[in-house]
Amino acid sequence: MRLIFCLKGISRAKTSFVLLSTLILIALISSIMLGIFLIHANEIASLQNIDHYYEKRLEELVQSEPDP
Repeated sequence: MRLIFCLKGISRAKTSFVLLSTLILIALISSIMLGIFLIHANEIASLQNIDHYYEKRLEELVQSEPDP
C-alpha cells in the first residue's frame, strides 16, 4: 500500500514537472517571438522615418530650385 502512495507521489511530481516545463517553454517561445515582432516593427518604423525625411528633403529641393 505504501508503494502505491509512493508511486502516486512520483507520478504527480513528474506530471507537475512536465506541466511546469511546458509552461516555461511556451513562455520562452512567446517572448522570443514577441521580441522578433518588436524588432521587425522597429525596423519598419525606421524605414518609414527615413522615407519621410527624404520625401521632405526632395520637396524642399524642388521648391528651392529656380524656375527657368
